[in-house]
Amino acid sequence: MKASMVEVLLEKAIRGFRPVLLVGAPGVGKTSLTDQVRDRLKCDMLVSHPVVNDPTDAKGMPAIVKGKALFLPFGDLEYVISYKGELLIWLLDDIGQAPPAVQASYMQLLLARRINGHKLPNSVVFVAATNRRGDRAGVSGVLEPVKSRFHMIIELEADAEDLIKWGMKTGKLRKEVCALLRLFPELLIEPPAKDIKPSVCPRVWEFCSQTLDDFDNTEHLFSALCSTIGDGPAAQLYGLMTVFRDLPTVASIKKSPEGAKLPEKPSGFHAMSTVLSKHLGKHPEDVSPIFSYVERMPGDFAVCTIRDTLTIRPELADTEAFQKWNAKNVGLFI
Repeated sequence: MKASMVEVLLEKAIRGFRPVLLVGAPGVGKTSLTDQVRDRLKCDMLVSHPVVNDPTDAKGMPAIVKGKALFLPFGDLEYVISYKGELLIWLLDDIGQAPPAVQASYMQLLLARRINGHKLPNSVVFVAATNRRGDRAGVSGVLEPVKSRFHMIIELEADAEDLIKWGMKTGKLRKEVCALLRLFPELLIEPPAKDIKPSVCPRVWEFCSQTLDDFDNTEHLFSALCSTIGDGPAAQLYGLMTVFRDLPTVASIKKSPEGAKLPEKPSGFHAMSTVLSKHLGKHPEDVSPIFSYVERMPGDFAVCTIRDTLTIRPELADTEAFQKWNAKNVGLFI
């Protein structure tokens, strides 16, 4: 299931205090997607890592108090039991890597919402995340009675367009990375490598954007890219960057939208599309000349540019420039 759909289901489940288990390959965005929902709901989130926990973390530390044997909550459990806010997402991250005894220790909390006389507040909702058994992530499985306690088990799949949309909106993906993934969506994620070498996934493409920030216009750029995303994807990205250098400048497009040079190849149009949408994200006042230039682009690339621009700046849909373009291209923009 794509991230855009998972986000809808996850938010609905959290609002209804239904426990959810997210399943997916390493780096596809399970934790960050939960954090995005938390940000939209403006609530609190506690992230626990059962893989480094002991069963006592979920049931409390045994102690003698006034001659009676009790389990005293500590750490995350103590925080949750004493929580006084309106909504707390308790994220059990990488639960599939936890030993069976640790997984089992959360069973009563997940369903009965109490353990050893300690009751969870009604404002607490569980979300758990795990990789799959075939991901080479050390996951041997999730216990059946643990699995059956989740209201939904949602498998998150990587999707290039969803990642590009997220990268455009947040500014966390460089324009070169967005253009490459649109040209070659099959590069988004690779099967786990048997050797200790880079394997691309959505998380690694964000790292790649940071590598570009650190090494752009230096002699070490290609080596840095190879170390981040591997030799093959690095060669393709490095080649695409030469296309960016041959594009007309935004200044020349603003000066003469009707006369500025158009790219000659599809790779150039993909690059131009990301450049223009990123520019309008920062300078929405340039919408009129930019959209006039976009009107000269082939239909598919014009739609990509407009769509990405509206993802970053939805308010531009109310401008005269967009209304004019939309009226002429109503059959394209659906």
